[in-house]
Amino acid sequence: MSISCDLDEKEADKKTVVLFADTTAVCKSSELERMKYKRTDYKKFLYEFACCMEKANSIYDLSTLKQILFRLTCFQDKSYEVAKNIINDNNIGSVTLHINGNVTLNLNNIKLDYIKLVLNNNAILKLYKYIDNCNDLKVDIYCKDNNYLEYNESIQNKKDTKLEINNYIEGNNSNSLINIRNVSYEGTSTIIVNTIVKKDTFENIATENLKGITNGGKVRIDPNIECFTNEVSANHLTTIGNINVDSLNYLMSKGISEKVAKETLLKGFIFSNMNEFIKKENGGE
Repeated sequence: MSISCDLDEKEADKKTVVLFADTTAVCKSSELERMKYKRTDYKKFLYEFACCMEKANSIYDLSTLKQILFRLTCFQDKSYEVAKNIINDNNIGSVTLHINGNVTLNLNNIKLDYIKLVLNNNAILKLYKYIDNCNDLKVDIYCKDNNYLEYNESIQNKKDTKLEINNYIEGNNSNSLINIRNVSYEGTSTIIVNTIVKKDTFENIATENLKGITNGGKVRIDPNIECFTNEVSANHLTTIGNINVDSLNYLMSKGISEKVAKETLLKGFIFSNMNEFIKKENGGE
């Protein structure tokens, strides 16, 4: 399955109704359409998307992006069964998003094979993605003029996995930061991040901050920055290691068991680049 849609902060102007029972918000204009289907099925469908978007100064808990995707798949195809069956265990497949304005996107345990992000001129995107026992994923990012990109991903793997991120900086005066945190319990986790700054661009900043902890598994990190212009500030920071022994001993000296101390340190590491929404959803606080 492949989904493509625009994320525009103008959507934030719509009034919402928050259903606290399932932390779902839907636009009033969609309520009648929603009532055509069984409430339990609709709630299940929304829950399976399990993602959230914050736009401008409004926060839509577990709703706006899911509603957009629901309307695209269900109402355009004229079949709820089509919409319900395209998702299997949170595995959406591929997503293409065109970013306009100021957007924060939370992807919590969504299994994707491919993500394409296009930041239009003057767009700001803060993306937080957490996945437990992830599958292979490729991400292509296209930055235009006057963009701010903050891509945060945290991964816990118990099998061989591969994450490849290609960040294409095609415009001017943009700032991109890619933060990756990985804990490998089993298998080998391979993280490849390529930042490509195009020719004849200027006043761009590109940073790759990639960290991994081996806790039974292996971590391989391959950072690459290709600059075809001199008018750029580019840096990559990469570390791979084990649990900090001093921190572990300190917690154990306070009467905490070794198992709990390790879990606490790993949780603090894996959620260090996540926002409050992702932390709450996964007990990271």
